[in-house]
Amino acid sequence: KYCSKYAMVDPFFKTASFKTAGFGFAFPKNSPLTGDFSRAILNLTQGDEMEIIENKWFKKGSDCRGPMTALSYRLSLRSFRGLFLIAGIASFLAFLVFVALFLYEHRRTLCDDSEGSLWRKLKFL
Repeated sequence: KYCSKYAMVDPFFKTASFKTAGFGFAFPKNSPLTGDFSRAILNLTQGDEMEIIENKWFKKGSDCRGPMTALSYRLSLRSFRGLFLIAGIASFLAFLVFVALFLYEHRRTLCDDSEGSLWRKLKFL
């Protein structure tokens, strides 16, 4: 059903402790539950039940019939062009707002009737 959308991959790091990676329990010191939980986890990971669960949910073989038709796309600079466009437009609008606010705050200096060109007044600011 989902063969064209997903692919099964193996974990990057296969170690002896891979089957128990992720288990974490916190008990008070000298708790009687610690031993029971440790034994239950060992029985589950070393017994047949864990293998049955792994085979059910993480099969090596695929149920997909025929070759996979989905193409895998690599990320490139073109993949992010929309993101760059949005970031560029947002930056440009922020710059325009800054210039507008700056000119508004210094409008008295710019509109002053004293001598000097507009460029000289801007350099003064």
